[in-house]
Amino acid sequence: MSLRFAWRCKMPNLVKAEMEDDEKFIQNWLNLEERLTAPEGQFKLVEIDKFSQPFEADSEVGVFDSLDEAKEAQLMKELSNNSEMVEYLIYNDKGFMEEG
Repeated sequence: MSLRFAWRCKMPNLVKAEMEDDEKFIQNWLNLEERLTAPEGQFKLVEIDKFSQPFEADSEVGVFDSLDEAKEAQLMKELSNNSEMVEYLIYNDKGFMEEG
């Protein structure tokens, strides 16, 4: 089988599979952004399990009206956490992580 023939026969299927994987990744990313974004004017505390699969590692701890409330809850969670594989992050209503 010539290389040119193999390219025409095999590559369309490979390219299609790669595009489907890309679409799945993009959809997973959009779903993650939606889960992490807090409601308007609020802050969301999220637990991230670094050991879990990407896009399956987050769980909502709570939604707070102020950044100070979210930081207080974050501190309490971190103090009671004994695993280095779990971290607590705060996200705002724009979907951005708050530094702290």
